[in-house]
Amino acid sequence: MTNLASGGFFKVEAGALFSYRGRPVRIRRVLSLDSVVVQSLDTDETERVATEELRPITEVMPRELQKPITNDLEDYSDKDWAKAKEIYDVIEPLLIANRTRAQVEQAAIRAKVHPATVYEWIKLYSSSGHMSSLVPMTPGRKKGIKLIDPDAELIIEQVIEDIYLDSQRLNAAEIIEAVREKCRDQKIKMPHPNTIRNRLASLPQEKVLRAQGFVEDANKISKAILGSFPGADGPLSVVQIDHTPLDFIVVDEETREPLKRPWLTLAVDVYSRMIVGIYISLDAPSYVAVGCCLSMAMLPKKDYLASLGISGRWPVYGKMQKVHCDNGKDFKGKNLTRACDQYSISLQLRPVKTPRYGGHIERMIGNVNRVVHKLPGTTFAKPADRKGYDSKKKAALTLKEIETHIVEWIVNQYHQKIHSALNMSPIRKWELAILGDDKHLGHGLPLIPPDPQKLVIDFLPITMRTVQNYGIQIGTVTYYSEVLNRWINALSPDDPKKKRLFICRTDPRHLSKIWFFDPEANQYFEIPYRNLSNPDISRAEYTEISRKLKQEGRENIDEDVIFESIKRNRERTEHAITQTISVKRGRQTNSKKTKERKEAYTVTLNKTESKNVDESQTKKRPEPRDELDDLFDAPVAPIRNVRISS
Repeated sequence: MTNLASGGFFKVEAGALFSYRGRPVRIRRVLSLDSVVVQSLDTDETERVATEELRPITEVMPRELQKPITNDLEDYSDKDWAKAKEIYDVIEPLLIANRTRAQVEQAAIRAKVHPATVYEWIKLYSSSGHMSSLVPMTPGRKKGIKLIDPDAELIIEQVIEDIYLDSQRLNAAEIIEAVREKCRDQKIKMPHPNTIRNRLASLPQEKVLRAQGFVEDANKISKAILGSFPGADGPLSVVQIDHTPLDFIVVDEETREPLKRPWLTLAVDVYSRMIVGIYISLDAPSYVAVGCCLSMAMLPKKDYLASLGISGRWPVYGKMQKVHCDNGKDFKGKNLTRACDQYSISLQLRPVKTPRYGGHIERMIGNVNRVVHKLPGTTFAKPADRKGYDSKKKAALTLKEIETHIVEWIVNQYHQKIHSALNMSPIRKWELAILGDDKHLGHGLPLIPPDPQKLVIDFLPITMRTVQNYGIQIGTVTYYSEVLNRWINALSPDDPKKKRLFICRTDPRHLSKIWFFDPEANQYFEIPYRNLSNPDISRAEYTEISRKLKQEGRENIDEDVIFESIKRNRERTEHAITQTISVKRGRQTNSKKTKERKEAYTVTLNKTESKNVDESQTKKRPEPRDELDDLFDAPVAPIRNVRISS
């Protein structure tokens, strides 16, 4: 059963084939928002697995049968990418299983091409789900791409429309035979039977049921997909994203000194009001924040929650259809546009001077800021509110600590509470839309990415660099791996007088590595620091240390100077923490000993007083004691046998 969807994502549904920990499996049924029952194709054993562990079945196929790796998005010229987008605009309305011959012919007329060309474009795109597959090819077809005869495509479309979508309710075997007969009559090579089965399996269930006379069942499906918000008829159909400075001042991780207000980037699913992505940084809004927030929104969040030490579920992931944002330049860049194009995500800019179109995300941002207003270091919403309150002096939380606090609120409070516009909690709205209930069918689990790491990389910022003898230098930081040796001092294929520039992608949250795109292997490689002893830091931390060193009058600030300063700061912090713990433990120990002494002294004193009372009453001399709690506890006695030397 084919399960490839637009953008290269995969459908998670009963019958779909996947790879699970290197083994081919078939999904038997969906259990929850983030788990399914799979059956091994090797042993027939079934087990419950997390959807985030599923991978495309190609991972367990022989290498020669897998789809070829495509170029990086930056490799394509603007002209070629514009042509690919033009082709996509032609076929986009046809990327449905119930398209008709008439629709294809009309599209061909508008594009001024033969209908067979339109079918070829559809097939090319369907082979990967990525827009890059539509980039004009150099002479000769791409290795690994095979197309069936366009005339055979026309026959399949005709048989499906005229025979399968009919009240006669013929089965797949009968449809295959009908295609075979028509191909034989027209002397056309018969497509593989699995190709025809895949076409039938991809037809919308509602259309098939209605055409075959099951009107009531078709109506149930139709009702399940209707929504009350225009354009947001289901989970991830419309996601709104925006930035705001948090009303809060964070402190430095090492020195605990106040820094400044961080920026929050938030993405919200309009249909369910679930928060799908978050990004917090000290850097001003940019493509980096948008890209990181969107890729995070589309990926499972179990590991992310674990990294923050948060208990709870955030079962939101999958491909979004539209991203709705404002007209800021960070939403208009080439990198973001191409990444969204590649994954068939429609990027829609909010009309100028129409704030009502961003109401959902703006209200949500207001909710988050009200959460931080309760924390030490808040700047409040209005200057009048912070009169007499020194925000910097009160600041106590680091960037990661405020992120943890906000995510804890999102997962275990906001998602769980009744939403006034929904009359239920956002998590319940999401669950009903995905899984359905006794009255309505669900939309099914969200589409999952074929390669989570590649998805993250494609949304990271690009920088072009040469490869030198020492590796790759970005800013003052150097990166090296043996993978680079092949490209040291390589010359540009377009201009042999210049050195070749290579695509590198960087993650501002982790400077310890970059992603280098090898143009021969058509693959990204992780390249670490050249000096592996350097600590992993963020770009914001690196920039702050550089600024302080310059303020101190330091000159010729290089990588070693900055990282040595960072190491010293961390050592001081660790030493201070150790000293604090030691002092606290010492105080606790001394306090405990003092308490024990006091208790022992009290007990002894009580015993002595009691004994003295007894002695005075009985007029008996005290018995000598072997152990004395204190010098002054000894009974008074005359001195005997004293010798005085002359």
